Amino acid sequence: MIFFSKTMNLNIKNAVAYLTFKELDKIPFISHSFSTRIGGVSKECFRSLNMGFKTKDSIDNIYENYKLFCESTNSNRESMSFLNQVHSTNIKNVLKENISQIENFDASITNIPGITLVTFHADCVPIYVIDPIKKSIGLAHAGWRGTVNGISEKLVDQMCTQFGSNPQDLICFIGPSIHKCCFEIQEDIVENFEKIDKSLITRENNKIYADIVESNRIKLIRCKIKEENIISSDLCTKCNSDLFFSNRAHGNNRGTMIATIRINEEY
Repeated sequence: MIFFSKTMNLNIKNAVAYLTFKELDKIPFISHSFSTRIGGVSKECFRSLNMGFKTKDSIDNIYENYKLFCESTNSNRESMSFLNQVHSTNIKNVLKENISQIENFDASITNIPGITLVTFHADCVPIYVIDPIKKSIGLAHAGWRGTVNGISEKLVDQMCTQFGSNPQDLICFIGPSIHKCCFEIQEDIVENFEKIDKSLITRENNKIYADIVESNRIKLIRCKIKEENIISSDLCTKCNSDLFFSNRAHGNNRGTMIATIRINEEY
């Protein structure tokens, strides 16, 4: 495997490979990650670092993968707030008293140090949002439905409402996901993307492609996030299916990655 990215670092510890954003690594009160498929114990179509509880993989393998991942990233599974993702725009404000409640949400926010926000991915877009002034964070899972229905805008709005964030202070990172080169769609959902911006659609060789990454970037800019404060990963999950699980590359019977972010307890 040859790895190259202008925006992300590939970290390998104890044979577990995970990604971090180069610029986000510079923010001292934040720890974050995006898992890969490398370094776990799962077999066959789940090989090897499958983090998806909803998959048909052995639960013992999944728990062992979390143990390996947490040891490599200096994190703690008990601190993780998991969501039951349903392609909604629902956002959970994670507190110590509700951290273990797994409900129907596709994004979460917190300003409490030590809580790790988690979302699951296998082509859908992870969106990390950091407020360095108010010391608060957000994380979203944006599939095409969540994207066109405004999960990124609602995430920003909730951080402003709950924590008093100013959009111009927020720093946003759009993680590895399927890119326009591989995100083929059908005619019936073209209008959803064209309502955001007509440039998001490309037609070639009787196929239609949508840019879900740029869709979320545009929506964040319309929330008054500064363009220079939005960094998008240059890694397509389908193009790099040796590194990532991809629904479009592998189908439904495959593993799942996680995105994580937390405020370090020393802050």
